[in-house]
Amino acid sequence: MNIVYFLALEYAVNGSLYGHLQKEPFIEHKAASYMFQIVDALAYLQKKNVIHRDLKLENILLSIDDNIKISDFGLSIHSSRRRTSASNL
Repeated sequence: MNIVYFLALEYAVNGSLYGHLQKEPFIEHKAASYMFQIVDALAYLQKKNVIHRDLKLENILLSIDDNIKISDFGLSIHSSRRRTSASNL
């Protein structure tokens, strides 16, 4: 018996914030809306003890209705520790 796994993801038709900023700057109210959504998403992750660890413009996507979607959780960790530390390579 073969087992096949599928991963279905939403297609972010409007691309990344990085791609948009390469074309033109955001108008103030749109930038404020995006920032609010990003902060809201990060607050949710914090409540769930998830640390993304690779948040950048390329990993912040825009859905068809212009909502922020944070992507690429490949480096993320789940941590119950309240503090984290960073190190230099």
